[in-house]
Amino acid sequence: MNRSALKLPCAVLFGAVLGWGIRGLPWWNGGARGADGRPLMAGAQGGTDGDYGASPADSRKDAGSRKAGAAPGRDRMKLLAERFRQKGRDQDGMTASVGVITEAAGLSIEEFEPLMTLLAEDGADQMTVRLLIVRWAALDPKAALAFALSQPGQKGDADLISCIVPELARKDLPAAMEAARRMDGRLRQYAGKMIARMIGEKNAKAALAYARELKDEDAEAGVLWGMAENDPMSAAAELVPGRKRNLWVVDKIATKLLARDQAAFETWTESLSDPAEHAVARCAVLTAKAGMDPAKAARETAAWLAENPEASQWSGDLSRLIVGKWLDGKAPPAAVAEWAASLPQGPAWNAAVSLAGQSWVEQDIVAASAWLDSLPQREGRDSVVESLVERIASENPESAFAWARTLGNPSMRYETLMTTLSGWAEKDSAAAQAAVETLPAGDRGYLLEFLREREKAAAMERK
Repeated sequence: MNRSALKLPCAVLFGAVLGWGIRGLPWWNGGARGADGRPLMAGAQGGTDGDYGASPADSRKDAGSRKAGAAPGRDRMKLLAERFRQKGRDQDGMTASVGVITEAAGLSIEEFEPLMTLLAEDGADQMTVRLLIVRWAALDPKAALAFALSQPGQKGDADLISCIVPELARKDLPAAMEAARRMDGRLRQYAGKMIARMIGEKNAKAALAYARELKDEDAEAGVLWGMAENDPMSAAAELVPGRKRNLWVVDKIATKLLARDQAAFETWTESLSDPAEHAVARCAVLTAKAGMDPAKAARETAAWLAENPEASQWSGDLSRLIVGKWLDGKAPPAAVAEWAASLPQGPAWNAAVSLAGQSWVEQDIVAASAWLDSLPQREGRDSVVESLVERIASENPESAFAWARTLGNPSMRYETLMTTLSGWAEKDSAAAQAAVETLPAGDRGYLLEFLREREKAAAMERK
């Protein structure tokens, strides 16, 4: 089986494969079942294993001869284990996945543990084991989770654990909570978040208490975000100042309050003592205004950031939104770009300059170049320079090279110079090499080596 399939997320495993491979079968929802709980298949053919057929679903004879809950025979378990190993060896991708999960639907709850033990003993295909554990979790999540956490190949698999924990929480919430407490690191975070979310669907306060018990700020923020959806003031009352993970909750609270009660929003905003939270709330107001009048929102944002330049670090999304709305309204790119460049240094400046400059380059490369030449060397400027170089490199590699060398980000400068030189060297290798010789030593060495290697490759092709 293709090992890249191991990277499939839980949603594909449990949704697409399980849903398509099992629920699409006529016996999944209410077909006849044997005494042991396994579905009876029409047309089952006898196999070579005495009372047991050649597939897990061929169980009518077995179902009638064995009492529910009886231990499955070892011969049958060996046969089943070999069949599942064979699928992992001989099939590939989704075909194998559907085959495994379809046959797994014919297993009884008692058969999973001995089957999985046999497969684990001789190193069965990991995707086969993974899919069987997912199916097992639908029947006995506690046992499936215990098995997964005991296996080297599955105990660190967050996607797999994420499939099992919700099943266990639905059947036995205290057991799921206790299991999450015993997990380490990332698994504990994954499980805790899912359990907190499930608790929150019925009792937000209880979910918040659980997230805080876990000391998981991400889980806590997730619960608060859900609270803010229905009761923003209750969520606001639970905020702990100074936590960066809560800023997206602050944005949610602000957005909801603005839509429901302007006076309550103003009172709440004034009560915020944390500068970041206050800035995020202010951004929510300006974001709403940008949707109606981006030019007015731009003026108010510039005035606000001039008085509170530290708020720039939380205003990148706002400034980008304003630029986008303003340009969508057919505002002159030059005016938008000048506004962007007037903002205080920081994320707001970078985001606005980047979007405004790239748009202007697309429309008027000469005017945009003159504006770009006046800007200080910052991240936002680099983004525009990179776009400019891409636009002119094929027709004017010399000018593109001159712009590329001004990039402040070393990695971006290297990549852009190399791309420019690659095309330039095809047309005029001597000119490209001469240009590289004018660079500082730190940039010159590796680019000269790049040109030499390129020339060697070209010479080999000519032979």
